[in-house]
Amino acid sequence: MERGTAALLRLLLLASAAAPLAGCGRFEPVTAAQLDRGYVLLLPGVANKPSSMAGIAGGLRDAGIDQAIERDLWGSRPFGELRNVQSLERNRKWAAERAGRLAAYQRSHPKQPITLIGYSGGGAIALFVCESLPMDVKVDRLILLAAAVSPDYDLGPALDHCRCGIVNFYSREDWFHAGLLTETFGTMDRKKASTAGRRGFLDANGTLCVRDGLTQVAWTPQWRKLGHWGGHLGYESRTWAREVLAPLIPLVSGPPTGHIEDATARSAHATIPGCRS
Repeated sequence: MERGTAALLRLLLLASAAAPLAGCGRFEPVTAAQLDRGYVLLLPGVANKPSSMAGIAGGLRDAGIDQAIERDLWGSRPFGELRNVQSLERNRKWAAERAGRLAAYQRSHPKQPITLIGYSGGGAIALFVCESLPMDVKVDRLILLAAAVSPDYDLGPALDHCRCGIVNFYSREDWFHAGLLTETFGTMDRKKASTAGRRGFLDANGTLCVRDGLTQVAWTPQWRKLGHWGGHLGYESRTWAREVLAPLIPLVSGPPTGHIEDATARSAHATIPGCRS
C-alpha cells in the first residue's frame, strides 16, 4: 500500500475510534413479545464496533418503540473497514442471506411492520438487503443515515420492496467520511465520489432526485441541540434518534407519521408517501 493511502486509512481508523459510545454498547436480547409488535433492523457502518448504533437503539426505546430491535454486525472486524468497503460481491452475498431471514420473519408475522435503518456503509447493506428480497416480500420503511453509496445509485429495485418508501438523511457538513474518504477509497457501490449521504440522491442533471417513494431530508443547524452537529457521527446521537427517527417507525396500530416536519419539527420540505399494500 502506498504511503499516502496508508496514512488516509489510519485517519479512517482513528476517526472511527473517536465515535462517542452514546450509551451502552450491548444490545438487549430480542423477545418473542417484541417480535409480535414488529421488527427494526439496524445495520451499522464499516467499522462494525460493539458500540455501533447503540445511541440510535436507545433513542428509539426512549421514544417508546417496543418492537424487536436487532443490530447486525455485517462485515469483517475489528479493523476491517477497508475490506468492508471494497468487498462488493461479499457484501451482496451477506445481504441476500439476511434478506432470507427477513422473508422468514414476515411470513411468520405477516401483520407486523419491518423497518431497516442503515448507517453509512450499512446504508448500502440495507439497500442490498431490500434488493435481494423475494418478489412477494416488502419491508415497511428503509431509513438511510449518511448512506455510503454514490448519488446516482439506482433506488428502483429497493423501492419496489418498501411499502412506505425510503427516507434518506444527508448532510453537506459530512465532508470527511462521506466526501474525502469515499472520493479516495470509493463508495460501497465502488465509485470514487462523494456519497448520497453528503449530497443526497441526484438525478441525471445533478439536482436532488424527486421520485415516488423517496423522501430526502437535509441536515439542519437546529439539530445541533439534539446532538447532531452535521458530521458523520451526529446520527449516533440518542436524543436525535428519539426526536427525529422514532416517529418514522411504522407501528402495528397504523402507518408512521405522515409528514416529515411532524417527525422532525424542523424540515418542511418533504411529505412522506402513504404505505402501499
